[in-house]
Amino acid sequence: MKKLSVSIFAILATASLACSSNPAKPSPDGGGGGGASGLVLMPDPNGFMSGTVAGVLGAWYSYGDSYKNGGPGDCQQDNFTADQCSMATSPAFGAPFTNTGGQMCLTGTAAVVMNSAYSAIWGVGIGFDFNNAGTGDAGVVDGSSGNKLPWNATAQGVTGFKFDISGVPLGGNMRVEFPFAEQYMNDAPYWGGQANNLSPFTMDGTYSFKWADVNGPGYLTSPTPPTFDPTMIISAQFHVVSNTKGPIAISDPPLCVSNVTLTTD
Repeated sequence: MKKLSVSIFAILATASLACSSNPAKPSPDGGGGGGASGLVLMPDPNGFMSGTVAGVLGAWYSYGDSYKNGGPGDCQQDNFTADQCSMATSPAFGAPFTNTGGQMCLTGTAAVVMNSAYSAIWGVGIGFDFNNAGTGDAGVVDGSSGNKLPWNATAQGVTGFKFDISGVPLGGNMRVEFPFAEQYMNDAPYWGGQANNLSPFTMDGTYSFKWADVNGPGYLTSPTPPTFDPTMIISAQFHVVSNTKGPIAISDPPLCVSNVTLTTD
């Protein structure tokens, strides 16, 4: 589950748009940190990365609060109906992820949080695992399943992360999350997560940050947030976060991520 803090949600959702522990500096096209260099991850036509770049082995996938391990997710398990839960339209949960001209794109809806059920209705997103052969043909049947093993960024000389993104929802409403180690798969730290409810970007562009900027989540107070360990990274996830104001449609345009780069400077 991916929780939000009830008490600080409204305040931090606004504050996160303006500040972070080390926010990206905007470039003319709305991005930040565009000068970082490194290793570009190039998924195959089915969104699979074979381990040839920095040992990254895994498939892109969609995920959300209405799906878990091939069945109903947190939302339905908390007795909400399917139409009250977040949904991925394309690619559907568990379906192969088509690489479209180098872009990995999502359409769907992040459902509105009802009855303060932040742990049940937390949104939808796309991501990939760093060390997971997956299931099915070359791991593309369901990249979100399989044996999720840690990947050591430090051993690969990787110091941070860079990406292009388009179709960002109005106001941002996103976290770039990095689940790490088996015990921290849920409530994952994210870019700018110690001080902000959302990662510090609100528009399309190019962004980069260092692992030191991955922390939190700030809403986790008991137990306190763990210290992010870049030697134990499981996944990178682009999470559209549900809120209490209304559903977030991801359709026109779709949310697209491309040029994911493991920075080495």
